[in-house]
Amino acid sequence: MKRHIGTLLACLVVGAMTPLFAQDVTITNARIVVANGTVIDRGSIVVRAGKIVSVAAGAPSAASGQTIDAKGMTAMPGFIDAHRHINTGPNEKAQMQAQLEAGYTTILSGGGPAGV
Repeated sequence: MKRHIGTLLACLVVGAMTPLFAQDVTITNARIVVANGTVIDRGSIVVRAGKIVSVAAGAPSAASGQTIDAKGMTAMPGFIDAHRHINTGPNEKAQMQAQLEAGYTTILSGGGPAGV
């Protein structure tokens, strides 16, 4: 019973600390591809407490946290693959890195060998 209470308390402490790790950042001068396909040539993205609060053309009305100049770079929403089979084994890390580099930020693995 004491172990369960300790585990519960640890989860609550970690949950309470999560906002401390959320990032405040402003990205400027980025080419932004919006989810609906619209392209903003030189725009800004403002993130507060780990959440995007604004995406706009030009400079932001109110910056937040560290400012990153993204001149010459493109920002876009991450892709989601809801059915991907990541094979476990020696090149699993390489498979995941390839997905990340292709723009996927969320993957739901459809499964693999029964033993893993």
